[in-house]
Amino acid sequence: MMEKNDMNKDDLFERAKDYIQTYIELKKLTLIQSVVKAVGGLVSALALAIVVFFFVVFLSVALGCYLGEVLGSMSSGFFIVTAFYLLLAIIVLLIRVNYIQNPVINALIKNIFKKGE
Repeated sequence: MMEKNDMNKDDLFERAKDYIQTYIELKKLTLIQSVVKAVGGLVSALALAIVVFFFVVFLSVALGCYLGEVLGSMSSGFFIVTAFYLLLAIIVLLIRVNYIQNPVINALIKNIFKKGE
């Protein structure tokens, strides 16, 4: 009778050990999946940002040239475009925390802790 009791304890211990190992492996795989999704999203966002950057640069040069022709002075055209970007930079600087930084942080936290995917 004692031998059967020991066998049950050993079997129970072995099952608990297997359960813990499986649980740890599941958590590792879930973490890896989250990291891979985050990196994939980051890479695609970076690629999009590069394309948008070049679009804005070439559009700005074209706008500067156009305004330069209209105003009769290339430097005036490029100065107007530069002044627009300076104004835009000041606006972004003033609103960055509430309208850029906090929403980005919240979106990242939601993506990291998203359940069921």
